[in-house]
Amino acid sequence: MKYKFTGMYIDEAAVEDEITLRLIDSFPHLTPVIIRNKEKFQEQLSRFSLTRGKHTLWITHFKGKFLKPCPGTAPSYRCCNYLVINETINCPIDCSYCILQGYLNNPAITVYSNYQNILTEMEDLSRMNPGRILRVGTGELTDSLALDPLTGISEKLVQKTQAIPNVILELKSKTDHIDHLLHLPAERVVLSWSVNPEEVVQSEEHKSAPVLKRLKAAQKAGKKGFLIALHFDPLLYFFGWETAYKNLLRQIGEFVDPA
Repeated sequence: MKYKFTGMYIDEAAVEDEITLRLIDSFPHLTPVIIRNKEKFQEQLSRFSLTRGKHTLWITHFKGKFLKPCPGTAPSYRCCNYLVINETINCPIDCSYCILQGYLNNPAITVYSNYQNILTEMEDLSRMNPGRILRVGTGELTDSLALDPLTGISEKLVQKTQAIPNVILELKSKTDHIDHLLHLPAERVVLSWSVNPEEVVQSEEHKSAPVLKRLKAAQKAGKKGFLIALHFDPLLYFFGWETAYKNLLRQIGEFVDPA
């Protein structure tokens, strides 16, 4: 996908971080603005329009716990004990139905550059739960792979997963950004895609990869030994939905090995 960032703001605490330097190198046309007063700046960010937020990179540190239980939405749902890692907030892919546009109060694409804390938390959680299988994923408040070729965060998480035998890591995306991961060990790593008929992709999932590219990426990842997941997320009701979803299922069968 093409990144169209017009502004880059960096928390002074994150200036020398590895991810920060990678992002600066990736956008040489942008002049980074160093932020000394983080709290005041975040108040300003909250007043950005959604459009401006989609074109703004904000690189900072996250002060709390990265690993959190999935909120589960409502007491009437049976919780599956999924754990979420929010290393990035907001998404450069512009889906018309995206809940993040109404859920978050900061529209900027926010990258937390202190990723080392995530690795430590994964180790600690594993050690405290030796008898549990821990399912963790990064796709709750962003697309797991939209910025990943630039930040490299998922590479770090995949490598750490190999050293923690009771962790299963899921990376969920609407892109085909997987080539930078294919050289890594694939044990207990799930590469997953949100899928919809191409009619929906074209009309509602702006800046995402076409469904055919997603399925080709899934095929490529499966051949490298990664576990594959597909999410019909959301299912949409529209004129001709029966034929459209039937065609999508046929496409999936052509590219993804049921095994």
